[in-house]
Amino acid sequence: MPYQFVDLIVIPDIQQILTSFHSGSGISTEILNLDDQIVVSSPGSTIFDEYRNTIPPLKQKRWQDYQEIMPAGSEKPLRRFELFNGLFCYGCTIRIENQDIALLSLGPVFHAQPDENSFRLLAREAGLDESAYLEAVRAVPVVTKEQAEGYLVLLVQFFQQLAEKGLNELVLIGANTAAQEQLEKQKKILPRTEKKYPGEK
Repeated sequence: MPYQFVDLIVIPDIQQILTSFHSGSGISTEILNLDDQIVVSSPGSTIFDEYRNTIPPLKQKRWQDYQEIMPAGSEKPLRRFELFNGLFCYGCTIRIENQDIALLSLGPVFHAQPDENSFRLLAREAGLDESAYLEAVRAVPVVTKEQAEGYLVLLVQFFQQLAEKGLNELVLIGANTAAQEQLEKQKKILPRTEKKYPGEK
């Protein structure tokens, strides 16, 4: 049967984990369902859309391009998207029982100090407030590729373990419910049997 990520985990717990991760690293994260709807996100994740929405039309085609990478400790490839001007975002599916149940997105991040002049020109071209835009650019963390990949692998593995635990609990609840229903059926059948065969040992 298909499983939904929201059925297997406790959203407030995941929210706290993403918030704590953002507080310690400055990196935004979000988990999306298979319909690309955000299930839960860390503070600051909306800056991702703000950046993407300011990309000039001729540069938006790069949004479709990504690189698959296989970092150490990962059983499946990660996807690294270069948005523009050295701004990157990472993504990886969350799977249980060989089934995709969600997508974890990490970023945006820089891998080197950004060229503020290029962002200043972009802000002017998009008609945005330059000061506010550059302030947002400076708030994006600078990490190495290895750090970003390591963070993503760690989070995906952790959330998969939580989802598997949730699935096991659902299976156990289902088994207990089925056993209880069977017991109730037997209780209803027993009186009819006693009436049909009174005094039989």
